[in-house]
Amino acid sequence: VPLLPGHYSVTATYTGDASFGPSSASATFTVAKAPTTISAAIANPTAEYGNLEEIMAGTATTSNGVAPSGTFQFFVDGNPIAVLPYIVYESFPYEGTANGNTNYAWIGGTGSTVFLSTGSHTLSVQYSGDANYAAGSSPTTTVSVTQAEPFFLGFGVGNQGNPVVAGQTATATASLDGSQKGVAPTGTVTFFADGAAIPGTVTYTNSNSPGMLYATMPTVFSAAGTYRITASYSGDANYTSATTSFAQSLFVTGPVNTTGPVSLTPTGAITILSPGQGGYTSLNVTPNGGFTGTATLTCTPDPKANEATCSLASGASTASTVQVNVSGAGLSVELDVA
Repeated sequence: VPLLPGHYSVTATYTGDASFGPSSASATFTVAKAPTTISAAIANPTAEYGNLEEIMAGTATTSNGVAPSGTFQFFVDGNPIAVLPYIVYESFPYEGTANGNTNYAWIGGTGSTVFLSTGSHTLSVQYSGDANYAAGSSPTTTVSVTQAEPFFLGFGVGNQGNPVVAGQTATATASLDGSQKGVAPTGTVTFFADGAAIPGTVTYTNSNSPGMLYATMPTVFSAAGTYRITASYSGDANYTSATTSFAQSLFVTGPVNTTGPVSLTPTGAITILSPGQGGYTSLNVTPNGGFTGTATLTCTPDPKANEATCSLASGASTASTVQVNVSGAGLSVELDVA
């Protein structure tokens, strides 16, 4: 039966026989705690700035005894750290030999920590020991901490739910997620339309969430049309550069006339593929200032396009001039060009 660690005395007694007299003797001895070998490691080959990284501790023995107990204390660069969210322990007693391997008593633990600066760091761990197993410390393990890779949570150009209109101010916005526990990114965000940088002054705001950056910029599109909107981030000491993984397809409508009782907004551009053919779009007729009543709409081709014709369709009426009744949310008419 294995003895627990401690100091012991033993006495041997001989009762004697016909030729030899009885005798006895005593001796003392000490059973020491089983020695341990401690190791510390990180799950990934490298760690990223500001993100939770799994770290591991192990205590190996050459003992045939019970499962070890005790606690681990991790150190980064020689300083004790609090492990997030907690350490999970696995502990096993001696389990004999299987497939030529002897399964001695063993204990291990895992947890997570955050490295808040890039470069080379050291990781080590101390094992507290218990009644049967000796305490110990691991050698240091070198950890290489790289810049974190941010990504765009969202981006685009809009006008608070209203159409983006040529000649009027819209807002470009982007939200960038840097890391789980690090500081917010401090680089610059650039917005692009069809691959060309959109000019303007970007305003940056840090949110209450760690590692988040918000960018906004007012902008004006001089011409109607469809634009491919993307964004990029420059990177900084803690974060790599990043670009959006997809593009926003932004439709910019033509200028809106708001000086009269109604406003006209086209829902799309008209493309004429070749002479003799035509196209159409819808015009949203919206009342201004609570106007209700009859409005007369007229379409006239540009004088330089003297071979072009246009007409408006509202209900059963189709002509270059139509009358419509405007109320409430307005209505839609069709504009045909040939």
